[in-house]
Amino acid sequence: MLQKIVRDGVILVVGCVLLWFVLSKLIPAQKPLNNMVSPEQEEKLADYITDLVETQYTIIQDTAWANRFEEIMTRFEKQMPDSDYEYKIKILDDELPNAFATLDGNIYFFKGMFDMADKPEEIAAVLAHEIAHVEKKHVISKLISEFGLTIITTVATGGDMVLAREMILMMTRGAFSRRQEKEADDFALKLLFDSGINPKYLGTLFRKLKDEHPESASQIEIMSSHPDLQSRIEKSLEYSTEGFKEIPLDSMKLDRVEESGELN
Repeated sequence: MLQKIVRDGVILVVGCVLLWFVLSKLIPAQKPLNNMVSPEQEEKLADYITDLVETQYTIIQDTAWANRFEEIMTRFEKQMPDSDYEYKIKILDDELPNAFATLDGNIYFFKGMFDMADKPEEIAAVLAHEIAHVEKKHVISKLISEFGLTIITTVATGGDMVLAREMILMMTRGAFSRRQEKEADDFALKLLFDSGINPKYLGTLFRKLKDEHPESASQIEIMSSHPDLQSRIEKSLEYSTEGFKEIPLDSMKLDRVEESGELN
């Protein structure tokens, strides 16, 4: 009786392995979500979403911070020679300490982020994190998984305004997966290190968000739905700085962004 059970079990296991092997050969591998939208479609959708974001929020014209972002991006771009994107960074007049990426290299900071940060390195750390979401194509993957490819292409051609606004809400407040956030953190920490900006600033920024704005956690893209935020803080603060050479951004004194676009 025991021999029959063992024999049947072996046959079942072998059968399952053979079935998996046959199906893996016959069924083509599924295309990754982020490759299901062509660069042309992504660019068209990016333009449409940009128009909606900049209609919904007031853009703050801040020459001083535009120059600072240019200096930071010059450092970052040296470490990303193969990037497909030309980054466009803008400040929105909103008190929430948040930042988010859309598509095709568009990144937005809310004014509240500058009110909370104490050093320009913390702003640079947030920027590195959002760049990671763009480079890893997390945004387009999230959009497809949330809304479906058909709806995405419909919106890209000027379709449903309600769905378009839902997409913007998802990008500003919707959480990425734990895996995607890990990828973004890892990418950002290395980019900061290679650019002469201490990776610990990503951790100090996370800690401020956690301690000073717990009531807004679900509305802040970098924090929302991530119970492992403490481990992310520790990972950033403990990131190895062996061989690291810091190039200070102290010359870029952190000023507050005013609604008028002028600095105090």
